[in-house]
Amino acid sequence: MPGSIEKRGQRKEAEKELALLFADVKEGKAISAKQVTVRALADRWMREHVKPNLSETTAENYRYFLDSAILPKLGHLKVHELSTYAIDSFLSELKTEKGLSDTSRRHYCSTISAMLGKAKKWKIIKINPMDEVDKPVPDTEPAQFYDDEQAKILIDALQEAPIKYRAAVYIALFGGLRLGETVGLRWGDINFKSAELSISRSLQYIPKRGTFISAPKGGRTRNKKGDKGEKKSNKTRKITMPRIAMDCLRQYKTWQDEQAAQLGDSWQGAGYLFTAWNGKPMHPDTPSKWLHRFLERNSLPPLTYHSLRHTSATLLIAEGLDIETIKERLGHSKASITSDIYGHALKRKDKESAVVLDNLFADKA
Repeated sequence: MPGSIEKRGQRKEAEKELALLFADVKEGKAISAKQVTVRALADRWMREHVKPNLSETTAENYRYFLDSAILPKLGHLKVHELSTYAIDSFLSELKTEKGLSDTSRRHYCSTISAMLGKAKKWKIIKINPMDEVDKPVPDTEPAQFYDDEQAKILIDALQEAPIKYRAAVYIALFGGLRLGETVGLRWGDINFKSAELSISRSLQYIPKRGTFISAPKGGRTRNKKGDKGEKKSNKTRKITMPRIAMDCLRQYKTWQDEQAAQLGDSWQGAGYLFTAWNGKPMHPDTPSKWLHRFLERNSLPPLTYHSLRHTSATLLIAEGLDIETIKERLGHSKASITSDIYGHALKRKDKESAVVLDNLFADKA
């Protein structure tokens, strides 16, 4: 309680400071880094840039990193006092005092860097001190995935699973969708004639916010409004699904229609594929939790729901599909992201290429 009262008091002080700064801006006065505290800058950045332009999940994450450590430690400083040395010291304390990993500390780096990057654009600072910070390098582990034999065993096991969850796994395994994109699908996004899925929304969950619709990752614009005020990407991703997946979706549609008919007025569906018993959207975590229990029951290797997406991409690379096509299918904004994540599979294909060339010119060796 005292902590929350103190935090509210700090916010009020920051708001007063912001009001004075806005008054200076209206009068045409330049804002100096010597006038602005890090806390006031953070509040302005969240209010004017993050919340209007970025997804609610991103905004929530930034808010967490600010409130959990950045502002308690650095919020009182004037922005011009936030030197490379001060940030380096802060990051060191996160490791020595809080025991945070390099991956966690990297998130704090990204938050500070994004905030100061905007401050530079606003002409509050001329140089971003984050540019010279020695950023923690997280240990990168290869993405988890099943090989083709393991994927076939998984598919066989799924034939005894409830059709709802079989469909949810198929969509990630054969379509490479993220969890939020899967539970955000509506029947109107499925074209059974062309075997296409249209991906234009993601269903997310944040404890304080609850369940909400956001744009899927990879969309360039986050502030375009769709139906009922939901944020949508300016680009709908369309992917073609294999017959095995479409047959499963047809069976699932028939099953869901029967469920809705049995419930009558109790069915509160809004056209979502994956729902609770009464037709309301399924909680975004449900398919992931179900998959974990299913793999354990069937003595299959552990795999997260997101790793089904990795499996999909890895299998496509193994079959020779080009990176640009896979990038579009996965909804990555850049092909370099795809290459970085699936470097393990690309390396294997590179070795296979050498064997092909050896065979081609064997008579010249």
